[in-house]
Amino acid sequence: MYFRSLDAPSHFLLGCVLDFNRKINFVGLYYSARPLDMSQFDRSTVVFVDPNDNVGLSIGDRQRTLIAVRQFVTSSIPARLEGRPKNCEEATPETTDGETATPYKRFRKIDAAQIEYCSGTACRVASYVTPVGIHSAPIIYAHNDVFFIDASGALTIKSDFFERRCGTNGTAKRKGATSLFSIISEACQPA
Repeated sequence: MYFRSLDAPSHFLLGCVLDFNRKINFVGLYYSARPLDMSQFDRSTVVFVDPNDNVGLSIGDRQRTLIAVRQFVTSSIPARLEGRPKNCEEATPETTDGETATPYKRFRKIDAAQIEYCSGTACRVASYVTPVGIHSAPIIYAHNDVFFIDASGALTIKSDFFERRCGTNGTAKRKGATSLFSIISEACQPA
């Protein structure tokens, strides 16, 4: 894997992952709950790479999970995840300005803490918290109804998942998890 260094720390990073045959498996935009300075990427230790090309790195004394949020597809880079938005396609999983979203999965804000999640015709309302940023931009990535990431870098998590991982004192109860759910524990930690 490789991640491009930026001029300043950011929630979003450009990166790629190779498969076992050293061919490009995924190229695209990655997200971290805390802004990362990847200028020292070569000193990071790989903790995990999951089947969906999400990556866990040990940077300094902390694990950082990088979620593969948007794939880039070109004539020489094929789509890795069929049916998922690519390049700058609009995902539109959210209801905005009173208009109903049309994708199979969608979100709709009910009030400050409650969001309705629909999958097909089945909808349910749940409480959510936004421990990273302020949800103010279109959603660019959602992992079912557990968490979603918007274009401004805000991370919104279903309240019961956040509470199980972070508790009332805001300290992560689980450390060293090796999955994309690690991002929930990382959202508990101070920046």
